[in-house]
Amino acid sequence: MNVLVHVLQTRLISSVHYISISEHGYTAEQVNDRLISITAGIHTYLHKLRDRLRDGGNPVAATLYEKCLDKLDSISTRNEVVSWFELDEKLKDFSSSGLSIFDVTSLKKNLLVDVVALLLSRGCTRVYNFELLRPPNHDESDLFHSLDEAEFTYRSLSESRHVGVAQKRMLANFLTLRQLAVVTSGVTAFVLLVQVFFGSTWLQTSVVVLGTATSISGFFFFVIRNAK
Repeated sequence: MNVLVHVLQTRLISSVHYISISEHGYTAEQVNDRLISITAGIHTYLHKLRDRLRDGGNPVAATLYEKCLDKLDSISTRNEVVSWFELDEKLKDFSSSGLSIFDVTSLKKNLLVDVVALLLSRGCTRVYNFELLRPPNHDESDLFHSLDEAEFTYRSLSESRHVGVAQKRMLANFLTLRQLAVVTSGVTAFVLLVQVFFGSTWLQTSVVVLGTATSISGFFFFVIRNAK
């Protein structure tokens, strides 16, 4: 809930999509029922929290949640179940506008890795995580209205130094593969021209040997590079 309150307070949001990923062993219906229960519970809790704070003499905090509820009522909200097998395509659709942000705070570890890796591979860096900077108390003191700014952070995962290194490495591998494909195509075209116009000559033999050596070198280059 802290994520939702923070984002509604600090960003211009036109819609909220609650996404649940359907994994092995769970039907889409089971996941959808749970998602509906969770999202309905969030809205119900926000109303109760606002009323309790207002009645308890904390109008500032009550107003905070009142504004969040008003915002949710004024924008589009949607529940969606995404199959694990369709995750990459769905993330492509969600990220294609260049405006969406992705919060991964509540994801399980295995799904967190999947989602972050897929988004970064598509050049999407708008991936965030809400994190308490102190041990949780598991009570109302952990809720947004009770937190000082120094007690939490809304972190962009793409700003991690190691994530940046990984992105550069993926880009370098992609460019190298593309460059090798271009060179291979060029060598192949040259060999075909020599075969057509020069027949069985020393030039043909030299070019075939060169092309074979280039292919073998390229293969071993990628084997060694990917082993690092």
